[in-house]
Amino acid sequence: MKRITSYLVLILAASILIQTCKDEDSLRLKTVEIDDISYAFAMGAGNVSNPASQPLARLGFCWDVDPAPTNNNSVAYFEDADLNSFSGEFSVYLANLKANTVYYVRAFATTEKGETVYGNEVKFTTANLPHRPQISLNEANIEIGSDFIKVAIDKMDDGGDDFFTMGFFLDANSDFPTTVVTNITEDGQITGLTPNTTYWLRAFITNASGTVYSKVLRFTTLPERPKISINTNLATKGADFVRVNFDIKEHGGDTGYTIGFWASSDDGQTIEIETDRADEDLVSGLNPNTTYTLQAYITNKSGTAVSDEISFTTAQLTVPVFTRNLWIDRAVTYSCRGVSVSINSPPYESSGRDIIMRGLCWGENPNPTIDDNMSTNLRLRIDGVYYLWTDFPPNKTYYFRAFAINEAGTGYSDDLIYTTSSIPPVFTLNEGLLIWFLVLFFINNNNSRYYILKNMEFQDFTANYFFTAKIY
Repeated sequence: MKRITSYLVLILAASILIQTCKDEDSLRLKTVEIDDISYAFAMGAGNVSNPASQPLARLGFCWDVDPAPTNNNSVAYFEDADLNSFSGEFSVYLANLKANTVYYVRAFATTEKGETVYGNEVKFTTANLPHRPQISLNEANIEIGSDFIKVAIDKMDDGGDDFFTMGFFLDANSDFPTTVVTNITEDGQITGLTPNTTYWLRAFITNASGTVYSKVLRFTTLPERPKISINTNLATKGADFVRVNFDIKEHGGDTGYTIGFWASSDDGQTIEIETDRADEDLVSGLNPNTTYTLQAYITNKSGTAVSDEISFTTAQLTVPVFTRNLWIDRAVTYSCRGVSVSINSPPYESSGRDIIMRGLCWGENPNPTIDDNMSTNLRLRIDGVYYLWTDFPPNKTYYFRAFAINEAGTGYSDDLIYTTSSIPPVFTLNEGLLIWFLVLFFINNNNSRYYILKNMEFQDFTANYFFTAKIY
C-alpha cells in the first residue's frame, strides 16, 4: 500500500513538473492599454512573451462592440518587425471606429501552426465627432504678384479635429472655382499664375463633420515686371541738356506704366524727369561741363526696372550759332506806310537750350547789335520759320542780323543788306464818275479778286504789286 502511494506521488510530481515546464514555454499575450483615443481611431499597446521563440504568423489586436472579440471581428496587424521569433512590446492603430461608441479589444497572436492566443480584454469609448470647421478669406490678406499670390487665412477653426484637411480651389475661367491648387508652398504662396489675368479663389476645410468653403475672392495678377534699356550713344548733347534714346523691352501689358530718367552728377546734383515719349526725350536742367551718370526707368504695377548706367559730360556753354543767313520773303511799298519788309530769321544751334531772348536787330551800319534797333516780335509761319514784318522809310539801306541770347552771351547771324524801294504813284479820279466801280481785277496765286472803292483810299496789302487810288 505504501509502495502504491509512493508511485502515485511520483506520478503527480512528474505531471506538475511537466505542466510547469510547458507553461514556461507557452506563448503569452497582454493587452496593456488603449491610448490616443479619438472619434475614429485609437492606439492599442500590447506585450507578447514568446520564450520558445515560436514563429508567429500574425500579431495584433481584435475588437468589437461586444465582449470577447476574436480575430474574426475587426483586426489590426503589427507589421513593423520580423515575427519569426518576436517577443516584447508592440502597438497598432485601431482605425475605422465609430464616434461615441464602446469597444472591447484584445491582443492576439497566431502561430505558424495555426494556434491563436488572446490577451486580456480592455474596454474603451471613442470620442464624440468634432464640430463643423470654419474658414474664411480676406482680400487684405492676399499679396498679389505677376505670377503668384500669397494667401494668409483670415479665420480658421478645425473643429477640434487633428486630422482635418485644408486647401484652395482656383480658376481663371469660372467665378466658381473647382480646380484644387497643388502648386502651393508652405508659406501659402500659389505659384505658376499668368500675369495680368483675373482669377477666382476659395478655400476649403474638411474634418469628420464635413467640408466648409470660404467665400469666393476675385483678383487680377499684376503685369510682368517691366524692362527698359538705354542707348549708350547719346543722340544730342549740349551744355545743359542731353537727348536720350531708350527702348522699352517690356511694359507687362500695363497701360498705366511711367517712364523717366535719373541723372546725378559728381558734384551732388540729382535730376528726375518723367516722359510720355516712347523712344527718346530730353533730360534738361543740367550744368555745363559736368560729368553725369544716367539711368532710364520704367514703373508699372509690378515694380520699377532700371536700365544700365551710362556716363557722359555736358558741353561747355557757348553763345548760339546761326546755321544759315537771313533772307527776305517779301518787300512791299505803300504811300501811307513807307516800305514794309518781311525778314526771315534763320535757325540756330545753342549748347544750352535755355534761350533768354531772340529776334532781329538792324542799323544803317554793318554788324548791327541789340544796342541799335531791335525787335523780338517775331511771328511763326506754318512752315516753322520765324519772321519780322515791319515798316521802314523808302530809299534807305539797312543792315539786318538775327540774334539769340543765352547764359553765355549773344550770338549773331551774318549781315543781310537791303535797300528799301520808292513810294508808288497815286492816281486820281474825278468826282462824279461812278460811285461804285471796279477798281482792279487780277489773278494772284490762282485766286480771282475784285476790289470796290468808295470815297476812300484803297490798297491791297497782300499782293506782290500795289495800286493806290484816291477820290477827290
